Amino acid sequence: MKRGLERLRDSNRLQPFYERLAELHKLYIPDWRFGQLIINFSSWLYSQKGIEDMFYVEDDKMAEYIEEYFNSMKAKN
Repeated sequence: MKRGLERLRDSNRLQPFYERLAELHKLYIPDWRFGQLIINFSSWLYSQKGIEDMFYVEDDKMAEYIEEYFNSMKAKN
């Protein structure tokens, strides 16, 4: 699929990404609201990875960071 000269990303990548995020959210921090998760994760992303702006991180890399974030939570418990 093309839109102008851009190539669109495969939308099929989204479902597995969101399913895994939901699994981890339910498993480790079910009492957190989604906003809490995003704010706390973005703070962790900056402090641990030096990433100030999540806007430019590709989904596959973001998935790795999310797994690492939850693994760091697991290690603290």
